[in-house]
Amino acid sequence: MSQTAIPEFFVYGEPARALDVGFLHVETVQARASVHRGQVLAHKHPQMAQITFWTG
Repeated sequence: MSQTAIPEFFVYGEPARALDVGFLHVETVQARASVHRGQVLAHKHPQMAQITFWTG
């Protein structure tokens, strides 16, 4: 059985990179819409925890 590697990003669509201690990134979903066009595939951020906050 083959496994496809899950891509690693800094933020979705940008290559992974080293982060400073205390780094925090905040943006709206619309701010990255040109990258994901409404579809976000499986990915990971190996150096970060991710919190997603949605409002309606």
